Amino acid sequence: MSKTRVKQAIIRKIKTDNFESLDVIVEIEEEIEWQSEEERSSEMKKVSGRLQADFVATYDEVARRLGVDRCIGTVDTNIQTNNKSSNNDLDFDL
Repeated sequence: MSKTRVKQAIIRKIKTDNFESLDVIVEIEEEIEWQSEEERSSEMKKVSGRLQADFVATYDEVARRLGVDRCIGTVDTNIQTNNKSSNNDLDFDL
């Protein structure tokens, strides 16, 4: 049986006002045991799922308590740039 220490984090910036933001950081650290690569992958997915669930709950609570909108970022892949590879450039709008 093998063991792996897993540490993951999600960080999200919330715009609370003009020129003001707050970072929401949720981190998880666990030790998983596994006997095969498939089992390791499965256990890693479980850790990621717990992290994501904790993050969503924390993010929603912070946004609710601060009275700010829960803003989801979007990706605009159709931006115009001065170079020929505009489809490869990503513009994140919050």
